[in-house]
Amino acid sequence: MIPLQQGGIISFSLDALAMLVVQSSLFAIALAVCALCSAIAARSGSPLRTRFFVAYLALELAGFIAEWLMLHPGSPFKALWLTLVMGLSLLVAPCLWLLARELTERKRPQLTELWPGHCLPVLAAWALLLPLLLQSHWGATFANPQAPASPANSLWIHGTMLLAIAIFTLQVPYYLRRISRVLERHNHSVRTLFAKAPQGPLLALRWLVVVVATNWLISLGRTLHCLLLGEDFGFGLLFTAVEVLTTCAVLLLVIRQTLPLSQADQALLDTLGPSGDSEAGNPKPRYRHSGLSDKDATRIADKIQHALEVDQLYLRDDLSLRLLSQHINETPRYVTQVINESLNTRFYEIVHRYRVQHVANQLKAEPASAITELAFAAGFNSKSTFHSAFKRELGMTPGEYRNS
Repeated sequence: MIPLQQGGIISFSLDALAMLVVQSSLFAIALAVCALCSAIAARSGSPLRTRFFVAYLALELAGFIAEWLMLHPGSPFKALWLTLVMGLSLLVAPCLWLLARELTERKRPQLTELWPGHCLPVLAAWALLLPLLLQSHWGATFANPQAPASPANSLWIHGTMLLAIAIFTLQVPYYLRRISRVLERHNHSVRTLFAKAPQGPLLALRWLVVVVATNWLISLGRTLHCLLLGEDFGFGLLFTAVEVLTTCAVLLLVIRQTLPLSQADQALLDTLGPSGDSEAGNPKPRYRHSGLSDKDATRIADKIQHALEVDQLYLRDDLSLRLLSQHINETPRYVTQVINESLNTRFYEIVHRYRVQHVANQLKAEPASAITELAFAAGFNSKSTFHSAFKRELGMTPGEYRNS
């Protein structure tokens, strides 16, 4: 059902009124959540890590306002709100990419880096949206886009809109891929310090990626719905509900996350170099200026093996490079060098190796034991991480190992 126009006053059927109430409630929830998260982020005391997160929240907030005004039957200037919705959506994925860099590089990316490669597609899409914004000059009424336009003008307006949507369709996967690469590089570096990847804003960023991907699919669904079906059939409310509820749920989850690294750990990671690890198969050039002698390297290697084999330090689920270094009373840089050069491995790999062997021994001694409980007792905090490490070390799954 649709709103009915009578004597200049808009009246609603019961079905349309109920749908309007539901939509308004959803947008009210979205606006409240975005405003709350913005206030918390702005007062977090860490502007370095929240600058682009606040910008992302501002884009979401403005987008929800424009979308609500666009969908509300009684609001004027619908072409303006639709233009804003489409224009703002082109900024969300780039903003999330800048947030990923801000979280991993410990410095604010400069907006000047975006010109021209990142800016030109957005500017091109905005230019393509101008016929929609100025459609009153093409035969339609600006305050009421439902007013008839000539076939040629209608084709021009909708054609440019589709071209802008095509840019958006290609843009979002491009930035999601770039974000994935940023996270992979940082995760590789962090594994120098920790046996398990720390949780925090980077985990939150992964959830925000889910939001952007979901909203991207919803946008494509809305486009196909308008092109193929025309009538609503309730899909409009469904799209809105999925978009709003997914965004709100993730934002509430995100705002609870803590920093992934303490300042001390981040400083240590910086001193170890940009990659956090030696080059694969060739660690020597990385440490060519190190003052560590072969005798000291052998001594530190023995202390590392003693801490893992005798003290069973690997059983601690919070084990980190800093904790291991403190336990054996050596500097983290020399411990990293010995692990890379003398033991020819990496920190998280050697810890996983001892943990997997511990679980394997337990399975031999007590075959009826629950595998997951043994994994957690050995220091693993994730079933997927445990299974991957077990298969990498022993060439079979834990279940296959127990049956063999």
